[in-house]
Amino acid sequence: MTLESDRGLRQHLTSSAYISNGTSVRQGNPFSRLDLKRQRLLTSVLAHIRTGYVANRTPPYDTPPLLVLYSCNNTESRCGPLHDRLLSVTSAYFFSMLWDGAAFAFDMRVPVKFEWYFEPIPGYMSMTTDHADLYLGRADAATIRRVDHMEFTALATEDYRTQLKADNIRILQTSRWDNWMAMRNNPSMSRSRDKYQLNHLSSKSEWFWVASRLLFAKPSSWLAKHLTPYRNLMGGYVVWSESLSFMDPANMITPAISDWFRIGIHMIQKDSAECLASRIASLCSTAEDLGKECHIFLSSTSRESLDRLRKAISLPELKDHHRIQVHTVAEHYDFSELNTAPKSSNSAWTLMSAEDRLKSTYARIFMDWMILSRMDYLVGQEGDDFLKTAAWAAQVRTDLLHLSSNCQFQAMEDW
Repeated sequence: MTLESDRGLRQHLTSSAYISNGTSVRQGNPFSRLDLKRQRLLTSVLAHIRTGYVANRTPPYDTPPLLVLYSCNNTESRCGPLHDRLLSVTSAYFFSMLWDGAAFAFDMRVPVKFEWYFEPIPGYMSMTTDHADLYLGRADAATIRRVDHMEFTALATEDYRTQLKADNIRILQTSRWDNWMAMRNNPSMSRSRDKYQLNHLSSKSEWFWVASRLLFAKPSSWLAKHLTPYRNLMGGYVVWSESLSFMDPANMITPAISDWFRIGIHMIQKDSAECLASRIASLCSTAEDLGKECHIFLSSTSRESLDRLRKAISLPELKDHHRIQVHTVAEHYDFSELNTAPKSSNSAWTLMSAEDRLKSTYARIFMDWMILSRMDYLVGQEGDDFLKTAAWAAQVRTDLLHLSSNCQFQAMEDW
């Protein structure tokens, strides 16, 4: 079951000091997929986008030539769970960026607003649902186009700039987007790809990493308060610096936890708990022999599954031999996914406003994802897109359990 020899793992764990995988990338994380060359490339892409993509700074009294809305504002939108929304937002955002002059805004109200949980870095990199309301409210209906699904073939071939201009479309509303890599080959978007150096990015996870650093890396002030108890687990900072400098102290693992080896685990099928626990024990055994403290963050899709996973990791034959510190999001947060109706009956929230109650109902899914995206190493199961998007944001080694095998793990290859 072990993917690499103890010797190889030891070499990784003793390689260098840890540096956070935030905007500046964790330069010294031995399990980071980003070598120095890729770090510099991705940081350069971020810098070009920050300085060159200015349409989202359009003042309220003006109107961008095109406003692209990620729309999820009724129960028929079929926007899906959080990971599906992150993928669609990424495609919508790159479409806006590559359509020269277009702005991007969130238009998500069902079941919650996106900006309740995430803020862009810097703040001018996207517009909010309130901006979307402003422009929708004063737009001529004939200038608004609603497309349910932006498909891969069309994204790869269509000259949308010419088409939408010819039809005098000023607002494009779409809920579901296919893979953004289609736009990597669209001839009409070539100039913008060059402008932002996106042509140099070879994998879809690198594109997602860029979008995540701009849109998904900074928790809102509300979410940041709820994440504060997990600050050390997240590397010492809940909110990273906006600097692109590799050595900004606010983008580095704090000295107090420099000896932590932080492993994130997400389980989608509870009957895999024992296999996942055994993999964690194997990793922690080697880490602890080298003086590393093994800190495990557990997440799952239901309270029952999380309890089973926690129980498996706490078995005496595993835990007695390995000093494993187990962390989870606090129990009072509901297990509610974005494609399910709110069902909270938490008595602690009865005195909250309706908005705060709704925020709290769906907070766990955002907290789990954010914490997983800050880990040193990830472990999960094949077919788990929630973990995959967190791994793409973290760019760290990720081991997946093959569900059809007998406790066999393999390094994730879908990058």
